[in-house]
Amino acid sequence: MEKVADFKSTKRQRHGMKLRLTSSREEKSVPDSSLKSLGLIPAAEQAPVDPNSATSKVSRNPLILDIIFAKLNLPDLKTSRLVCHEWDDVGVTLLGKRAYLQVTQIFSYRTKLGIQMTPVNEKLFGRLLITDTFDPSVPTNKKADVITKMFTDVDKVSRLTHEIKFAVSVKRFLAAFLEGIRTLKSPRIQTIGIFIPHQRSCATNIPAQAYQKLPPQPNLTSLKFNVLANLDINPIEFIRFWTDSAPNLTTLDVAEDESYSLNLEGCKNLKVLKYKYIGPGYRSFYRPTLDLAIVTKMLAQVKDSLIELTLSVDDSDFMEQIQPAEVPVMSTLTTLSIPDIDVYPIRNFFNEDHFPKLETLSVNNGKWQTSLASHFLWRPHKGVKSLALTFDLLAWGQEKFEEKMIHLFPSVKKFDLTMELRNGVPNADFNRILEQFQAWGLERTNVLVTFVDESSLLIGTIRNVAAWKGVKRVRFEDVCINEETFFPLSEDLISLSRGFERVEIFGDEVPEIEERIRPMLEASGAQIHFYGR
Repeated sequence: MEKVADFKSTKRQRHGMKLRLTSSREEKSVPDSSLKSLGLIPAAEQAPVDPNSATSKVSRNPLILDIIFAKLNLPDLKTSRLVCHEWDDVGVTLLGKRAYLQVTQIFSYRTKLGIQMTPVNEKLFGRLLITDTFDPSVPTNKKADVITKMFTDVDKVSRLTHEIKFAVSVKRFLAAFLEGIRTLKSPRIQTIGIFIPHQRSCATNIPAQAYQKLPPQPNLTSLKFNVLANLDINPIEFIRFWTDSAPNLTTLDVAEDESYSLNLEGCKNLKVLKYKYIGPGYRSFYRPTLDLAIVTKMLAQVKDSLIELTLSVDDSDFMEQIQPAEVPVMSTLTTLSIPDIDVYPIRNFFNEDHFPKLETLSVNNGKWQTSLASHFLWRPHKGVKSLALTFDLLAWGQEKFEEKMIHLFPSVKKFDLTMELRNGVPNADFNRILEQFQAWGLERTNVLVTFVDESSLLIGTIRNVAAWKGVKRVRFEDVCINEETFFPLSEDLISLSRGFERVEIFGDEVPEIEERIRPMLEASGAQIHFYGR
């Protein structure tokens, strides 16, 4: 994979203001002042508190604690459990919902006692993570036994576990895992994810009996596979080994490094399919081939049950496609996502005839930055109400694709637009593209613009989107603009932003610039939010 250039170092030299990309979803540590108010500072540093006071009673109210603890990151959530019994009870409940219990690390080994489990609150057994990282006391020849013992001797797994993530790099642990699943009584497991990387794959053969038919798993509704190791069984048989045991399977997520013909005929209730092709370029130099005929054959098996479909690729370098002779009609599909449109150009497929109920479409122009209208081979679809587009404006600036989008999808009401400006873009092309989208009768718009390095592009985005219909939100990330050009346009920014539900500018600004920008924006009353480190 090509190395991505470091834009931050070059931009810092060119401009007086540097904004760093952050995310509103990013977990943030609570400052010491907040922790002290929550009781997370050692008692010696606090004044005595009356347990019958209103404050004390509120701090023990589970409903209030749920709201407060939901704001904490995982380390602080763990720390909060040390305060009192009430906090421990609420904290462990949230931990059980948000985190995995790395179960292979809670077992130790003593020569006389054998394998022993450290006591763990049963509320943490809802989601288990099995890895090849064990307690140092466990010898190599006993590690597989730890995995088996987890299933056979710990009744909490059978009673409480609803999700298991199996991520190892040693093949022989897979046999122990399968043996453990087979011994479970009354399993309540709903989700299983199996991740076996190609690296460090052990040469040990997996016994044939390990692949004997699994007992029915009636509660198992979601399976995820990312198995790149050279197993002793065909990957298709391995996946079917699991799907046959899950009669109520509704979600299947598969990543593979060869074009195999997945047999999904038994998946009568499958609603969600996520298929990712991982090119073998990470371990060889031959030209990878994605057999689209096999992909469409797989889709034909679930054409009357599938509601949501994602087709993606991990590495599209030198990708060749084998076209199908015929394509199925996806009679129930309402949501389609294709993050790399250059990899799935299936002819005579993407139209209203073959997706009669399609309402939500999400596409990315892909690595080769080809045209959605010409390369992706869409024909007009009046049923699409929600459209998400991600593209590089410089690559598509000359395509006049915006006119084609309005023609192809005339009924769009919700529009999510992501524009990457990392290569620069002429203002004329930029404004022309955004102006055309006024023709849609939009009800809601979310626009994300990344790598903005000119104040005119920031203001141009606001000015053009302001003319669109409906509720509008705009977010700028990794903004790097010149202070001298920004401030003369700040009044326009404030004035135009008044018609938006929210405008966000994310970055890591120089402190003295923040001192001037933030008060000005806050005093304006406009919904402009300027975030820093």
